[in-house]
Amino acid sequence: HRQNDLYFNFDLLAYRSSAKRLYYRLKGPSALRGLVDGTQVHLQNLSPGYYTLYVYPHMNLIHGRKMVIVSSFHIQPAFWQTRLFQGLAICIILALAIVSSWWLMYRSRRKQERRTQIEKLLTKYRLTALKAQINPHFMSNSLVAIQQLILDNETDKANQYIAKFSLLI
Repeated sequence: HRQNDLYFNFDLLAYRSSAKRLYYRLKGPSALRGLVDGTQVHLQNLSPGYYTLYVYPHMNLIHGRKMVIVSSFHIQPAFWQTRLFQGLAICIILALAIVSSWWLMYRSRRKQERRTQIEKLLTKYRLTALKAQINPHFMSNSLVAIQQLILDNETDKANQYIAKFSLLI
């Protein structure tokens, strides 16, 4: 892509003047015109594309236009300047963006799931600890209440209380 400087050398056999001069016109993406001394036309920094070069000997413009040399050529773009490469680059960038956003969402979701599991487990352990504290007090209070009913000679109530307490335990 950087080697698009071209040199054209022309042999002028039937040239009436001793000073050799050429008039050129370039048609294409980079249009140029000029007059050169000598037989060499040098074209520099041409953009990629299709070109046609017209060269006339600069004698008498009326007769010179009859003796035209036409040369067509093509300068190919560098591979990264082609539409295929640009399309592939866009597709790869989009794919990377989609994959990375999916990965970030997946990672965030997994983190949230772990956090939820830890909170559930922590709640379960707290409930177990609370039950372990409540059970001895509850049993002690229930037995004291039954004992009080027996001491007060309320045996029917004491029997009902014992039946309910046994179902509960």
